[in-house]
Amino acid sequence: MIAVSRSSELRRATSLIEVLVACLILGLALVPVVNLLQQSRRITYQASQQVAAAAEAQTLLEALSTLGVLELPAGSVTAEGAELLSDAGAAAAAGSARWKKVSELFQSRASRLLKRSVRATLFAGDVSGQDRVLMEVSVTYDRMPGEPTTSQTVVLAALLAGRS
Repeated sequence: MIAVSRSSELRRATSLIEVLVACLILGLALVPVVNLLQQSRRITYQASQQVAAAAEAQTLLEALSTLGVLELPAGSVTAEGAELLSDAGAAAAAGSARWKKVSELFQSRASRLLKRSVRATLFAGDVSGQDRVLMEVSVTYDRMPGEPTTSQTVVLAALLAGRS
C-alpha cells in the first residue's frame, strides 16, 4: 500500500484553487471578446442595411434620370416640390410610357425593410429656355431592430432637363 503524505493532500487542494482562479481569469478575459463579437454583428448589420438602401436609391435614380421633364406626370411637379412615388402612398398620375416603366420598377422592388420615396422639384426655365427638375430619391432603413431611434435615410438626387 502506498502511503499518501499530508503534503501530497495539500498539493491537490492547491491545484484545485489554481484551476478555479484560472477559470475566473479566463471568464473575465472572455467578456470583452463577447462584447466585441456583438458590436461586430451590429456594425455588419448596419453596413449591410446602408449598402442595400444606397443600392436601391441608386437603381431608382438611374431609372429616373433616363426620363425627360416632359415625361413626368402632368401637373405633378411644382416649384414647392411634390412626392411622385412612395411606399406610403399611391404612385403619381400616369405620365409617359417610360414613366409607367419607372413606376412599375418602383412597385416591383418594394421591401418591408426599406421605406422609399421619390420627390420632384421644378426649377423654371433658365436662359436657354429649359426647365430643370430636381429628382430626390430617399430610402430610409432601420440601423438595428429593437434599438430606439434607429432609422437612417440615404438621399440621392439628380437634375433632369427638358424643353418647356
